[in-house]
Amino acid sequence: STTDGNQNSPLGIYTSPGNGWRRSACIYTQSEIGYYGTISALYWDVQTATAANIPIKIYLKTTSSSSFSTTDTYTNIISGATKVYDASNSSFSSSTGWRSITLSTNFEYSSDNLMVITETNFGTGAGAANKFNYYATASNTHQYWASAFNADDANASPGTLVKYRANIKITITPYPSVTLA
Repeated sequence: STTDGNQNSPLGIYTSPGNGWRRSACIYTQSEIGYYGTISALYWDVQTATAANIPIKIYLKTTSSSSFSTTDTYTNIISGATKVYDASNSSFSSSTGWRSITLSTNFEYSSDNLMVITETNFGTGAGAANKFNYYATASNTHQYWASAFNADDANASPGTLVKYRANIKITITPYPSVTLA
């Protein structure tokens, strides 16, 4: 993967002065992923670690879009998505490098492009920010939401479209090839 910088999204927190509620949605095209199959884990490239116990939710869904054409609310973005992970996790970003989250529910990725949607709900309080490496030329493939005050603010406001998208690795078991005579 290529790394152009680092950011707090997709699973970052920034608790001083705020933004303890963060949401992120990234689109990865089928041509980038390479094949369809069962997704069982996701990896992100942690650049700056923190030992904070972060409540994390991850949703996956397919989309025919290869990028976001406009900003939207987080509530609208997660509509139709499958929740594949929901737990507090202190070890995920406690060290740098590629870090994995094994999904609680496997996701059957069988068509279109993949949207990876993440939500952190750390809340307010003192702490350090963790950061993730990103690729900066994937225009409008990442949208994020953040609030220093509460989850409702992060969910209801329009997102921010950016050109950087988190580097990701996906554990996927490809569907078998079938030849019909």
